[in-house]
Amino acid sequence: MADEADEGIENALSLVVLTTERSGNMKKDSRQTIFETVITLRNLFIKLKNNCDEKSSKTSEVEAEVTKVKTELQRLTSRL
Repeated sequence: MADEADEGIENALSLVVLTTERSGNMKKDSRQTIFETVITLRNLFIKLKNNCDEKSSKTSEVEAEVTKVKTELQRLTSRL
């Protein structure tokens, strides 16, 4: 699902760039602003994806630790 979102975002940004390149009546400053904004958006989306991946990894680590602690707790309580 994340790959579909990544692809959708990239396609939308590419369409903005393509439309800007094809627009003959747009001022140079406006074009430059659009190109810079697309670059900024791409970089921000990359940061968001990396942040999400990092949090997912941390969540998996914590879940594994919780499972380990639960197992140890069950082992200890079964002795009582």
